[in-house]
Amino acid sequence: MGHIEKNSLQDYWTTDNLIETPIFREVIPRDRFLMILKFLLFSDNSLKESRDSPTYDRLWKMRKVFDSFNRIFKEVYDPTKNLSFDEVIIKFKGRVLFKQYIPKKRKQWGLKMYKIADATGHTYDMRVYLGKDKRKPFNICFL
Repeated sequence: MGHIEKNSLQDYWTTDNLIETPIFREVIPRDRFLMILKFLLFSDNSLKESRDSPTYDRLWKMRKVFDSFNRIFKEVYDPTKNLSFDEVIIKFKGRVLFKQYIPKKRKQWGLKMYKIADATGHTYDMRVYLGKDKRKPFNICFL
């Protein structure tokens, strides 16, 4: 979760003096967080398109979230003139067709994203690489 990495979710709420991070216990009880995490959904499964459909989106469950983030990034922040384009790996242990392995990155397995950020580190736009799709080429144009 963020910049503090623990071995398991329960470790964020531990009271062990060596590894405790009290802010998590102060903000939300562990059981409540786990219950929210269990039932949190961003999509309606009844609206899922067939994988054979030419408009099928591999990121359909999270597409609205990513589109909302990109829209909000553009609304609330004007980037400086120094922008960088970067390939980012988001550590992910789950099962998806578009999980990538990049041996030169510190986090070798995960979701590959391309993002535009300014010199302060604020993200202006991001795209998730969804793997090779023979039906349509990967478009990385941010314009």
